Amino acid sequence: MKALDIFKTIGAGLISAHPLGASALGIVNAFLPGDKQLPTDSTGEQAIQVVEKMSGTEKASIELANIEFNKASIQAVNETMRNEANSFDAFVRRWRPFYGYAIAISWFIQMLGFTIAFVYIAISAPNQLANTVQQFALLSGSLIGLWGIALAVLGVAVHKRSQDKQLSTGETPKGLLARVLNK
Repeated sequence: MKALDIFKTIGAGLISAHPLGASALGIVNAFLPGDKQLPTDSTGEQAIQVVEKMSGTEKASIELANIEFNKASIQAVNETMRNEANSFDAFVRRWRPFYGYAIAISWFIQMLGFTIAFVYIAISAPNQLANTVQQFALLSGSLIGLWGIALAVLGVAVHKRSQDKQLSTGETPKGLLARVLNK
């Protein structure tokens, strides 16, 4: 993502509050003299004003530095993935699929267990069914945090792997807003 685009996304918000804001600010500040550098508590709008006052050569240099930064980030991710793939440890090579299968199997066992318990109680002690449903609701409420964390980790792993596959085919991954607007 380009530094100017990041600043436009941030708008009136603080640059430091955006995950990519600090790196974009660092890139812009690298081309500014010390007394004119933007502080970390600057807003996106302030940064846009500074960038718009720069010459075309400086703007091009910022974009080139931004491309180099993105390239270095992608190379670091790819190196990590290559290290995982080339590892002699089978678990390191296969942790993402293993984690996905472990989550799927755990979910299946839990749902199967709940279903069997409900059916058993409905047949053997129908007068206790309402109380059992209430207790299962409490149990499910307790488990939702654990499942939320596990599924978030799985979601990030799947999303990042999908982006890596897109990049390896030369396709540029689109952001959520671009996909929603179909641009």
